[in-house]
This record gives sequence, C-alpha cells and structure tokens, in this order.
Amino acid sequence: MQFSSRGEAVIATQAIFLGLAWIFVALRIYVRRIMVKKLDFDDYLLLFTLAVYTCFAGFSFKVASITVFNRGIALSLPLSVSLPDMQTGSFYYYLAELFYITSSAALRTAVALLLLRIAHSKPQRIVIYVVIALMLIYSICFLFIVIFQCSPVSFFWNWHPGAPGRCNNHHILANTGYAHMALSFVADWTLGLMPIWLLWKVQISRQRKIAISVLLGFGLICGLAAIARAYPIDLLLDTKDFWADWAPLVICSAVEVGLGLIAASLAAMRPLFTSKRLRSLSSGWSSRGLFGRSHRTGNSESNSSRVETGIIKKETVVHQESTPSPTVPKSEHCVPERRGFTGRK
Repeated sequence: MQFSSRGEAVIATQAIFLGLAWIFVALRIYVRRIMVKKLDFDDYLLLFTLAVYTCFAGFSFKVASITVFNRGIALSLPLSVSLPDMQTGSFYYYLAELFYITSSAALRTAVALLLLRIAHSKPQRIVIYVVIALMLIYSICFLFIVIFQCSPVSFFWNWHPGAPGRCNNHHILANTGYAHMALSFVADWTLGLMPIWLLWKVQISRQRKIAISVLLGFGLICGLAAIARAYPIDLLLDTKDFWADWAPLVICSAVEVGLGLIAASLAAMRPLFTSKRLRSLSSGWSSRGLFGRSHRTGNSESNSSRVETGIIKKETVVHQESTPSPTVPKSEHCVPERRGFTGRK
C-alpha cells in the first residue's frame, strides 16, 4: 500500500489498529461479563489501556492532519510553514508521547495480572511481580523524563526564535527510549513464554495446553514491534527535519500497543471458538472459568480443589486407591455401580 504523504500513512495504520483493538477488547469484555459473569482487575485495566490508546490515536490523527507534519519542512516552501501550526502539532505530539508510555505500561501490567491469576507456585508469582515492578518503575521514570525534557515544559511546543527556555540533550531522551524498548521486549517475551511454565503440570489435555499457550503467547509479536522502534529512534536522533521524520515512530508505537490489546483480548476469548462451551451455556450449565472442567469417568473419582482464575481452573485430581473387590460367586450376576463426574461444584 502506497501513501502520498506521511500523515496518510499514520492515519491509515492508526485507524486499522484502533478499530481492531476496540473489536477484540469488546469481545473479551463480552466473554468475561456475559459468559463468565465476572470482571477482574486486569479486565478494567485493559479497558483503561484502550481508553488511553484511543487518546494517543486522537492526538496522532491531529498531528497528521497538520500540513507541516504531513509533508515536512524540507518538502514545503519556507514561506508556507506556519509557526502556529508547528506549535499546535508539537503540542499534540508531546501529548501523544505521554499517552503512549502510559498505555504501554498499563497494557503489560494487565497481561501480567492475567497470568498472575493462573500462577500456581511462588517462583512463578515472583517472576511476574518482578516484571510488573520493572515496567511500572521504569515507565514512571521515562514519563517524567519526557514531561520535563524542556524547561519550561511549554518550551517544547512554544518554541520560536528568541523564546526563553532550553531542552535537554536529545541523546538523553534517545538513550532512555532505547532502554524502554529493550525492557518492553524482555517483558513481552517473558510474559509470552510464561504460559508454557504455568501449564506444565496442570492436568488438562495436551491439545488444550497448546491452545491456551498459543492464545496467551500471542503477545510475543508485540516484543518484535517494540524492537522495531529502534530504527525511528535512530532516525529522529540524527534528523534535520523532525517534522518529516516523526511518522515512523508513531506508526511503530501504534502497531505495538494495538497488537498488545488484540493479544491480551485473545487470551480470554477461547469460549467463542469452542462450540461445546456454547452448548453448555445454552443448557444452563457453565463453569466459572473460561476453559471448562475435566470430565472423568470409570473407577476413579475426582475430588478436585478448584481455584477460580477466569482463564483456567487449576485442578488437583486425587485418584481413589483401588481396593480389592469382594469375591462374588460366578453364579451371581451383579451390576457394577458407575461412579463419575456429577456436575456438582
């Protein structure tokens, strides 16, 4: 797909991922609220992330609609560059930066909390807590560095010849952006591979383990999108025309958070793809988790201790020790008692 201007590329990319994010998050909330009948903190945090991401998209649309940000100074006549337009565009770009950092931190925290509800051992919970702490602490620091990159703060967008104020060395902001990019990549891959560890000893079928791991691990792609921000950061570091080279960074940021929202929503949408689950809902029988119970019949009895997670129920299945049955005369015919799952909680 070819675009006649940078602004059109930003608007098209942002519109696609914003629309997909709204659709998938709405489906997740439908599953959680209507089918599972329970919303947890990570669901509300994901809604908050979607709201912040929508604001980020709105600011990006506003910047892309301004001529100087659409074409760049080098592609425009010097006399056609309007100082008020440059200041307005710089202000909305400044806000877009802040909302990107906020949405990125909230998104990864929501995914981590989602996994925390199915973690069944202390080491697993420690790893997830470490990821949450690192992301939140560094994102707050990054946010303050971006907010106070100029003194006074308004100098970032109110710049004009002779205006009082100064901004920090651009290498400081670039190095901070590199560190945020690397930390986001590590967090995405840690959380993306975590389901393999979480489901290693859970007593469900291998096919179901693979399905859950694929859904939860879809966020690995977000880590690749985070790494892709390295090129636009390099581009802005050495640019002589910021108003022309801002677009790639905004596009990478839109793709990263948009993919993350889609991946986080997919992790809770398995009931929509399982006709058996839908039939159980229509018949009035449903479990409070997203992936149903494990049915067992035969000579073993399931005495399960279930912990509700909203994603999967961790089951500890205790098999009844087989006891020798009393000797029955061959002349007598007995009908063995069938024992199995009763459907009671």
